Amino acid sequence: MFFIIPVVGIGLSITTIDAGISMMINMMSGAALAFVVSLFFPAREPVEKTAKGAPNKAAFKNFAPYYTTAIMVATVIGFYLDHTGWIVGSVGLVMRPLRDMQEMRSIFRVYFRFYWSYTGLFYYDFWS
Repeated sequence: MFFIIPVVGIGLSITTIDAGISMMINMMSGAALAFVVSLFFPAREPVEKTAKGAPNKAAFKNFAPYYTTAIMVATVIGFYLDHTGWIVGSVGLVMRPLRDMQEMRSIFRVYFRFYWSYTGLFYYDFWS
């Protein structure tokens, strides 16, 4: 469910059937390419791992109101800015039920946003 809601939200941005079909073709060709590339890696036995810090039912029950409120606010902002689905998708795909994981994802997103914006401006100034 935590993956389907953002994807449905992103679908709100598709306005024509042609855009939807081209997006589907791009995603299917990317999946096919990833499958073909994976065939070049050697097969091996899967490693069994125990989930460290996996959220339990109580954590998800505490997380659900925050998740639905964030999706609701993102939808309202998206309709206001005429950028309907992508805001919903980004909020839904970034939010995590574990606080540590959410903080790390947020810190890295902010860091890399500023880092790539700065280096992009540097390269733009350097080459122009």
